[in-house]
Amino acid sequence: EMVEKHIDSKLKVLLVMPDMKEGDDQYYEIMYGMMTVSAYLKKKGHNVKCLNMNHYDQSKLIECLEKNKFDVVGTGGLFVHYIILKALLETIRQHSPKSKIILGGGISSTEEELILKRLKPDFLVVGEGEETTNLLLKSIGNGMDYHNVTGICFMENNKMIKTSSTPLIENLEEIPMPDYEGFEYGDYLDNHYVVQNKN
Repeated sequence: EMVEKHIDSKLKVLLVMPDMKEGDDQYYEIMYGMMTVSAYLKKKGHNVKCLNMNHYDQSKLIECLEKNKFDVVGTGGLFVHYIILKALLETIRQHSPKSKIILGGGISSTEEELILKRLKPDFLVVGEGEETTNLLLKSIGNGMDYHNVTGICFMENNKMIKTSSTPLIENLEEIPMPDYEGFEYGDYLDNHYVVQNKN
């Protein structure tokens, strides 16, 4: 597949799938949304690295952050993952203080101001994440004005700014297959996938 070359891909981006396993349970439900966002960003020429924290312990994340000096770290989830995401964002801030943090998924589309104030990401991606994240990364890379990026929320002078929403991608052929490789889908199917009971 052709990768579009017109983007300054010097911006180093890490996408982190949070550890959603409970206790000693090895099962979790993989986030297809994040895998699709990853594939879309790679297709658009962004320099994206992926880390599925369901398959590693905390030290892997810390090592990855300290070694790579990412410009941007993105993660996401649902409101039920609040505590997991709060801890994850604190770890990212601590070990990669210069990175801009982007938070997406269901948690970013509810109670935006509360989430911005409590979890303290730099940006929320509201709604469908593919094109919004692409636009936001371009804006961060070029030092452009974030007010012109659709589909995001951020704090400015203690006020929440919410931009107008990004139009849905109408041509579904624009959206590539999910980034199975980046998030170690094979490992997921082999070790972490729960076959639904038919009873």
